[in-house]
Amino acid sequence: TSATMRRHASRSAGPRAGLAAVNLADNSLESWDPRGGVVKGLAVTPEFVYACGTLGFAGGGNRPVVARLSRATGRSAGWAPSTTIYPAPVIQLFDGGVFVATAFRTLPIPRSELPQPMPAFPEVSGPVFASLVVGDTLFFGGSFGLVTAPPTSPVPWTTRTNLAAVRISTGELLDWSPYVGGTVRGLRRLGSSLLVYGSFTTASSGPPEPPTPHGGLALYDLATGALDPWDPAVSMTSAGSPGVYCAEVAGETLYVGGQFEELRAV
Repeated sequence: TSATMRRHASRSAGPRAGLAAVNLADNSLESWDPRGGVVKGLAVTPEFVYACGTLGFAGGGNRPVVARLSRATGRSAGWAPSTTIYPAPVIQLFDGGVFVATAFRTLPIPRSELPQPMPAFPEVSGPVFASLVVGDTLFFGGSFGLVTAPPTSPVPWTTRTNLAAVRISTGELLDWSPYVGGTVRGLRRLGSSLLVYGSFTTASSGPPEPPTPHGGLALYDLATGALDPWDPAVSMTSAGSPGVYCAEVAGETLYVGGQFEELRAV
């Protein structure tokens, strides 16, 4: 229980800067201590922990934005991609690479220590806050209205309202363009659908379909971008920054958290 966790944590408390590991069996603080700056995203493999944010130094190495850390030792694991995006709040692993995103940039980085080509991903007109990999497709959302168009396009930018998708193997912006009328804060896969949550009040399948009232939660078809009629109608009238900030699925139940006062049963 939470009381037991607090007792264990207090017995094993120690200084940790930005990164830490807790043993879930007894809730004790593990010796893993890479030390970093402000960490905003994590991804884990059997051997490594990938971290992003405003790191500065992490695991004993100069890692301003992203770092790969040994799960065994916490040391920086010989991977120092050259990037100037700063800070990076989103990190997502895909086969052979790491996707990092922040304001105005979406960037694929090879995971191999040997140089290997990576396709150029689109630039965006605002911050990216969420990403999800499904096969060879990377879905990403945030607070933006434009994404750089494919090289064959006669215009440099194309409209994507807070949600977009690219083909990972080529970096191609996909013709998948649903509309979300506000900030996207998270993405989850639900079968053949994409669960989108955040601080928005309208949604649609994209032009020419007009936006309709849709608060905080929405489901889109992964293949077509069509908006599902499902709408719990999360209230967006709270003072401050209303919206859905987190969501998890367990069995047939969707748990959501954020700042809201009412949901409608559907």
